Amino acid sequence: MARRNSWYHRANQRGWSDASSRLVGFEQLLYLRQPGYGPSYIVGKLDLDHLLALAAHRADLDRKPFDNRAAFAAIFASGIVPPAIIEDEMETASEELEFVDLSEPDLDLGEANARH
Repeated sequence: MARRNSWYHRANQRGWSDASSRLVGFEQLLYLRQPGYGPSYIVGKLDLDHLLALAAHRADLDRKPFDNRAAFAAIFASGIVPPAIIEDEMETASEELEFVDLSEPDLDLGEANARH
């Protein structure tokens, strides 16, 4: 354990790790004893990145600037639920918005509404 702590201390780029710290040893054992614990943080980050990308894409389609604060507010408003449910809520909300075909940039909204 001491050898691993020493390696971890040297490998930590900012020197934030104290090789003699009991917390470092506890954290290492925690991650080793629960193999899915560390990857769950990575998966959660990817899920959050995906939700933010959806919000950014929606803003792009609406030709509005992306509002990071509003995107996080919408995500947090869903409560503590799986990201897939939040994604479904975001997609439902975007489907309820008026559809405009952006493939024809010179098209005015009146024509777009008449076509759909």
